[in-house]
Amino acid sequence: MENSCKRAVADSMKVGPWGGPSGSSFVFPTKLGVIDGFYGRAGDGEGYVDAIGIYVKPFEDLLCPSQELIITNKVNEVLNIDVPREAGPWGGNSGKPFDDGIFTAIKHVYVHVGSGSIDAIQLLYQNKDGCSIMSKRHGGGLVDTIHRIKLDCSSEYLVGIMGFSGPIDGNGGSEALRSITFYSNKGKYGPFGPEIRKAFSSTLSNGKVVGFHGRSGVYLDAIGVHMEYF
Repeated sequence: MENSCKRAVADSMKVGPWGGPSGSSFVFPTKLGVIDGFYGRAGDGEGYVDAIGIYVKPFEDLLCPSQELIITNKVNEVLNIDVPREAGPWGGNSGKPFDDGIFTAIKHVYVHVGSGSIDAIQLLYQNKDGCSIMSKRHGGGLVDTIHRIKLDCSSEYLVGIMGFSGPIDGNGGSEALRSITFYSNKGKYGPFGPEIRKAFSSTLSNGKVVGFHGRSGVYLDAIGVHMEYF
């Protein structure tokens, strides 16, 4: 039966095989995608499966967002995955990695926008004790404009991000963020910066952003989110 949501024509990723004489355990890393088939090794007439591997269809190859959400939630339900789990980062490979960790709420987002780029980002979080925690500034300090997003964390929370990345001359031609937009359960903030070059997006799903990670140097090179799904 045909489904109105068409899937991208792409080769599956190959994961494994696992197995061998030692009898060691193995586990499927579920964040890679959806199982799309099996392969492996079996002995002749001995009644054993010597090794097994799987083919995985990445989540991004499922072009229908609603279908992707159903599959992701089903995998989580069956395998009882602990949340939060991370998405991204998206952008370039320059700079140093950062990870703010996981918090109960995000109160403020400070976006440092330069000339055609996102120079830096800084977050004011709230921890489980109700205390405010300011993150380090991820990125450079020379900026044209600083935008502040103020969230009423008692009723508003971020649900995802979208943006664009591309090469920047001041970054040695390496990719960094050119634009970013934040989505909350009540609205949209941005876009900040020009929407040019390569687009990226986190899944806007039934959950909330509880932290950020990525890479930064002179610019905000890449960004990802920690998600908590309801």
